[in-house]
Amino acid sequence: MYKKKVVYEAYKLLWLYQYADLSSLRNFLLNLLKSDGKKKRIVKCYEYKYKDRDHSNADGKPREVRNGDIIFVISYLEDEKISDIRGEHKYKGHKIRIVKKGDDEKCFGCKEPGHIIANCPNLEIICEKCSKKGHRVCTYSD
Repeated sequence: MYKKKVVYEAYKLLWLYQYADLSSLRNFLLNLLKSDGKKKRIVKCYEYKYKDRDHSNADGKPREVRNGDIIFVISYLEDEKISDIRGEHKYKGHKIRIVKKGDDEKCFGCKEPGHIIANCPNLEIICEKCSKKGHRVCTYSD
């Protein structure tokens, strides 16, 4: 008898206010995932912390700093269809963004992959239409 394989996918939730309640966030994510009628499972849900190597704790170890990003891992059977939950959503009146871990970065300024807006090479470019910095040719001015 063929046994169905379990698939795991990791996502990152961005732009969330710090110290959000993880249990209510978990319920919100489960509701997003149930949109196709089949229930998915969130196997992990935790706040991302990075090690600040410039500052250390009293014990000399790098201090862990929260940045508000949440990592969550979902599981489902391989033959189930999963809805694409990536993109912007509203959570308790706040705009949040869900990205799949491993996807290429995409700049919010020029929309090109491979960098984020802080490192955008187009920030100093002046628009041919509106003469503002940050884009080559705008699509919103006439």
